[in-house]
Amino acid sequence: MAATVLHARHKQTVTPTDDMHGILSRHCDTAYRQAAEFAEKSRSLRHAIEQSAAGQDRRSRELIDSFLRSSLELQEQVQQHARHVEEEATMLEARISDDIVQELDDVQLAERRLNEAIASAFKKLDASVNELQAHIGRVNTKSTLADDVELGQQNWHLGSQSGMAGTGKSSQPSFTGAMGR
Repeated sequence: MAATVLHARHKQTVTPTDDMHGILSRHCDTAYRQAAEFAEKSRSLRHAIEQSAAGQDRRSRELIDSFLRSSLELQEQVQQHARHVEEEATMLEARISDDIVQELDDVQLAERRLNEAIASAFKKLDASVNELQAHIGRVNTKSTLADDVELGQQNWHLGSQSGMAGTGKSSQPSFTGAMGR
């Protein structure tokens, strides 16, 4: 239901809550309309009886008074029923509103937790990427140094061999001699 409510804020669509409010409102309107119709029919009937010839005699008057009392009691019961329907509707609307607020709070809490989990995952991912990049950098640096040392040794060795070939010496060449050539 919360998703529907959140959706309804962005687009003016009818939600189940709106449907419930409409149903409750119609029940209240119907109850009050029926109470008003009953009161009007009772007044019309009382007036008609009072105007008739039967309303002039004492026994008829007692019956009319009894009818009017019963009619007023029924009218009060109908109005009381209408008020009860309205009270129930108000309580139900409050409960629905509380449920909606609670569901909205639950959704917001879940969304906040999701965002925190995503942020934590991104931090861990960033740390892993940084660690991997540092490792790759160290490996590349070691590899480059090893390659440079190996190349330097090969050059020195080649240089010393070419120096020995021209002199006919068999001793080890010096590093400075290899570098000078």
